[in-house]
This record gives sequence, C-alpha cells and structure tokens, in this order.
Amino acid sequence: MEIRLNDEFFKKHAIKTDSVARFEYSLFKMPELVEEIDRQCVKRFGKDKKSIAMRSEIEQESNPEALLNWMRKPMDGLCQSVLQKRVLSLESSMESLIKEKSLSVMQNTFIENAINFFLNSKENYSEWIYLHYPEVRSEYMKSMFCLVLGCRGNREMIPFLAGELERMEIARLLEYSQGPLMALFEMRRRFGDELVSAE
Repeated sequence: MEIRLNDEFFKKHAIKTDSVARFEYSLFKMPELVEEIDRQCVKRFGKDKKSIAMRSEIEQESNPEALLNWMRKPMDGLCQSVLQKRVLSLESSMESLIKEKSLSVMQNTFIENAINFFLNSKENYSEWIYLHYPEVRSEYMKSMFCLVLGCRGNREMIPFLAGELERMEIARLLEYSQGPLMALFEMRRRFGDELVSAE
C-alpha cells in the first residue's frame, strides 16, 4: 500500500471541526488557546469555594498514587488545568503509573488527562505508545494515542496511522477515526506529502 498525504487524501477523509481530536490538537498547537481557556475558567470558577479548596489540595499533593486518582475525578476546567500542570511537574514520578493505567482504562476523564500528559511531557513517549498500542483496551484511548504519535512520533509511523484510520472507518468508529486522521494531518505538516510505502 502506498500513502500520499495530499489534498486528495484529506478530501476523501474529512476532518471534522468539532471532534475531540481536533480540540486536543488545537490545544497542543496553540498555547494561546490554552491561556484563553484558563482565563475564562478563572472568571467562571476562580471565586468558587469548592473549586478553591480542590485546587489547593491538588497543588499541595505530591503522592503520585493520589494524583493518579485525581486524574479520574470530574472537576471544573480550572481545577483540571491545575491538575494537569501538577502531574507534568512530577513527570518522572507519574510516568510509570500513567503508562500502566492507560493500557486498561475505560474512563474518559482519565484518558483526557493522560493525553495531556503524553502530548506535553518533556520525555517523548511515542515509541512506548507504538510498542504497547495492541494492549490498549479503549478505542478512545487508541484514537488519542494516534494523535500523540502524529504530533510526536516519527515518519515511519505514517503507515500504521493510515491503517488505524482505515480500521476505525470500516468499523464505523467515526468519532474515534478523527484521532488518526488528525495525526496524519500533523504528519503532513511535519514531513510533507511525499509518497510513503507500507509493507
């Protein structure tokens, strides 16, 4: 199979403007968007007593297991931003726990926090993701892992991502297929649209 990530490819596989993958991709590529969301969250939740107490608890937490549990809890956007920054600040302590949990987790809140970690970590975990991808239980997690591979992986992962796009489209996992599609969009931006051959 030969793959060329040209305009024709992206006409055949349409990128949705309102998908989770598109949103996560935008957050990764546009720090100013993250800052604006944070500003809006401060306006909305900054003076909320429950939110203040939760943020304080998260900021003071240094136990990796406790932070892992926080990653599963629903919370307002301001608390989530504080949590994600705290987890990243303790990357070396959190890494193995997040990796292990990511393979089996089926909970969306954790997945979204984990993807923020893998996209923004100092260490590039794309090779680990590629190696352990078959062990991942959640299709949502697979979709988001594809996005990470597109943003941080190497050019040789393009055939794999194209294969996952095709698999998810055939299985009618159309929302999830946006993950590998956005990944391929970023691969084109990074490496161009030269022909890639898949074994």
